[in-house]
Amino acid sequence: MADNYFITNSVINSEWLAKYQPNVPHYHYRFTFDGQFSLTKKLFNQTHLKGACHGDDVFYMFSPPYLPKLPETSDECSIRRTFVRLWTNFAKYDDPSPDHDKDLQIKWKPISKTNNNSTDFKLECLEIDKVPKMIEDPFPERIKFWRSLLDTHRNNFL
Repeated sequence: MADNYFITNSVINSEWLAKYQPNVPHYHYRFTFDGQFSLTKKLFNQTHLKGACHGDDVFYMFSPPYLPKLPETSDECSIRRTFVRLWTNFAKYDDPSPDHDKDLQIKWKPISKTNNNSTDFKLECLEIDKVPKMIEDPFPERIKFWRSLLDTHRNNFL
């Protein structure tokens, strides 16, 4: 169900934006870092599961008092600084990684514009992990499966 609720909807919405709002930059990300600020698994006693959970990124944006205190040199604090920097840059400059920001180690590219009739959409997104990087089509087989169901049961969904 998570595929349908989160992944498929997110990718299809990005494709809609690329097709029908091509002049509006859209920045897509996938948060994959599984660190000590990731409290969702602890809350539901699922710490044996690997990977980040939906909503874990919020704990890297904000600093609730119940988060563990970690050294500024920790991966968690480094990711928090990068994460907050990207969002504040976007708020200030309409670009999360403007060329003049030399402190960022990554260039976050917006999704590419797509022709309205195109069926070959490639999702470009920033993977936020220990080392952030741009990736393309993070879930190709899963998206293909859900797209086939949508094509069969919801004609002209795009």
